[in-house]
Amino acid sequence: MQVEERNITDYLSAISRHKIVVLVTTIIAIVFALAVSLTTTKEYTASAQMQLLSQNQSTYNGSVVPLSATDIATGVQVATSTQVQKLVSKHLGHPAPPATATEVGQTAVVEISVSSPHPVYAARVANLYVQSYIEYTQQRFSGQVAAQESVLEQKRTNLQAQIAQVESEIAALPEKSPAATALNLELQTLSSQLQTVTANLTQLELSLETISSGAQSTSAAIPPTTPSSPKTLTNTAAAGLIGLVLGIGATFIIDYFDDKIRDKNRLISASDGLPVLADIPAFEQWSEEDKYKILSLERPNSIAAEAYRSLRTSIQFIGLDTSDTKVILVTSPNDSEGKTTTAVNLGATLAVGGLRTILVGGDLRRPEVHKYFSLVNDKGLSSVLANSVSLEDATFTYEPLPNLSILPSGPIPPNPSELLGSKRMDDILAALKGTYDLVIIDCPPVLPITDTVILTQSADASIVIAKAGATHARAIAEAVSRLRAVGGKLEGTVINSTELGSGGYRYRYRYRYGAYRYESAYSSNPKR
Repeated sequence: MQVEERNITDYLSAISRHKIVVLVTTIIAIVFALAVSLTTTKEYTASAQMQLLSQNQSTYNGSVVPLSATDIATGVQVATSTQVQKLVSKHLGHPAPPATATEVGQTAVVEISVSSPHPVYAARVANLYVQSYIEYTQQRFSGQVAAQESVLEQKRTNLQAQIAQVESEIAALPEKSPAATALNLELQTLSSQLQTVTANLTQLELSLETISSGAQSTSAAIPPTTPSSPKTLTNTAAAGLIGLVLGIGATFIIDYFDDKIRDKNRLISASDGLPVLADIPAFEQWSEEDKYKILSLERPNSIAAEAYRSLRTSIQFIGLDTSDTKVILVTSPNDSEGKTTTAVNLGATLAVGGLRTILVGGDLRRPEVHKYFSLVNDKGLSSVLANSVSLEDATFTYEPLPNLSILPSGPIPPNPSELLGSKRMDDILAALKGTYDLVIIDCPPVLPITDTVILTQSADASIVIAKAGATHARAIAEAVSRLRAVGGKLEGTVINSTELGSGGYRYRYRYRYGAYRYESAYSSNPKR
């Protein structure tokens, strides 16, 4: 079996074939998303905004240093920290729900959001987070200033004590003595240091007034009127998309493991390169009551009838290299794949084309050829093989088509395989070849029984029928292998029941014969 190459058309066809899978998967995903959305408690999100303020002072002149990107990022993290959340909980009197903080654009504005099933509560908590952040930064800054003041106060006290000590020492010395001069220089240094410490203390006291907190509220939260979650429309759309993707993926998986023949390319691959002699589309408006009618005669202007004429042309080309190609065996891997319908329509089309053709019912187990011609089937091939009836007496001529004769299967024998493999069968085929231009044999399916494997050795050519969407590639491969193993002369395959919109019919048979309706002039009254 050849490796089959897939293209985009094959994948689109797979989706089309399994569209119900895609549809069901998508619907399930949407319904599930809707169910979850409708049963999930609604959450309302309220947001408050605050502007971060710098609490950094320059050590040079005491001015406020602008916030850096790092300061803003730190403020965003602190706004929802454990310390701030504890302050919010203290105001609420119970544990506060968590909040989220985000920077608004490239600014120093931070938005704090809180979600709750109760919109008023959500707004209250969001505002408390802003309030608590301001309180926290105030307390933190006050603590830092107090620590610095304590250090400076201690330093000032020490300097004042040292100055008093130096002043007393200077008073005890002569005014212009070298020791007094040295002590005066030390006194100046200590006084300068005291002045600096005093200035720093004054600056700290001023900073408590000018830099009270690390933020200010810019936009208070208000109770939201619409829920923030669940987002039913968004969730449903996302679920539908996911369901669609999963459905398409499922179709590819199904198609990968589904080896049914659906087009000529797959049939060629499965049959190890055998040519496809014809692509027969599904019969349009063909009811169960029409099952045993000959479509190529009932509707000669139909697309399917044209396809059978194409098969006739292919069959005629089979015999171009030799005049001995007369016995053509028609079979399929399994039952109900269209072998008998193909054999009957092929025989009728050959006869219409002027070739003396006989259609032989070679299926001695489940015969159907006689049904297409309203024959009783009380005598036929099995009768001739059993020497109970002559070949001439078992053969019928189809009156509307003088070039078409029928040798039905006859009564079902107890030993079909032995009869088909007998010398008598070879004699019958030799006699038919001497009388007719072509002998078309409707044979049993290959895989269930050995009748066709036996009979193919006596045929000049064999054709394997595949039904689109029903016949498996592995079945075609096995049937071809069995027939070749016994020296069967396989000339090609036929695929039937294909869709009109696919394959070559999309272009080759776009032209139809208008609204013209053909009423068959042929009757179903064969005569001997």
